[in-house]
Amino acid sequence: ISFNNILLTGRPAPNRAILIDLDNAVEYATHESIHDDERSVGTLAFMSYEVITGEQYEIVEAEQPPPMHIQGDAPSSVPNQQPLARVQHDFIHDLESFFWVLVWIGMSREGPGIRRTTWPTDWRAKTAVRSMLSQAFEINAAESISDRKNTIFHYGTKRFNQKIVSLFAPYFDPGVMGVLVQYLYSILRRAYDQRQFPMSLYDDFDGALAQAAEHVRTRTWNDTNPTYKKMADDILKKREEDILIWESPNPPRFREHKRIVLHEEDVVEVDSRSSSPSPNKKRAFEDLVLKTSGEISVPPPP
Repeated sequence: ISFNNILLTGRPAPNRAILIDLDNAVEYATHESIHDDERSVGTLAFMSYEVITGEQYEIVEAEQPPPMHIQGDAPSSVPNQQPLARVQHDFIHDLESFFWVLVWIGMSREGPGIRRTTWPTDWRAKTAVRSMLSQAFEINAAESISDRKNTIFHYGTKRFNQKIVSLFAPYFDPGVMGVLVQYLYSILRRAYDQRQFPMSLYDDFDGALAQAAEHVRTRTWNDTNPTYKKMADDILKKREEDILIWESPNPPRFREHKRIVLHEEDVVEVDSRSSSPSPNKKRAFEDLVLKTSGEISVPPPP
């Protein structure tokens, strides 16, 4: 699971988001994973320490999940099979990837569609944010990223809040997003400590995400600050323009809507908004320029 493979559709639940790039998807009930199989590849930034190294997380004193007012039972205690010499890629590692995507967004984005520009005024805090982003997500070194993730799972919820959640950009409400990621963190940490991965873990994740999405502060998030509202309005407008480009079967259709000229600086800005720690970054779209004749010019690739 990676940032660029989670698409928001703008439609209501349960179709508000989809996953793409499912080339390596498997039937979980019948697949027997081994550490070195090709299904263990992925975007390094969001991969579990256990998948990268084949070794178990070193959990110390795993605590119960903090309260999040989520209805439902705690994860059942049905034990998994005893771990093999090398950790197998299990569904919990994919749930963990969703968790890392949320953490990365909270630390690296300013708000809807914008890379982070607001940094702590205290130089120590600012250095901590940039250092954590680099070491946990952006450096292209498997050993460094895996070691940082293992260290983060050493923390415990209280220190995780101090070392990670406190570094989130101001836009991401600590009373909603902060509580959410802490809750998911504790679920993962407890499961790795007990080495028990029942499918109820999926329900716990799903329930926590649903509760956060329906929270009144989430639904009015962008109305609390004019700057945030403008971010949201701008990204929605940009998405409408993107849809107009990609869904047009032929150039003349553009004249039925509105004239769209995408300048080079616009393309650069789109790249900066959609960029992820993936080593294989892709442009959001080609530099399309609508000429006055109504024709589209697509420059050849470099």
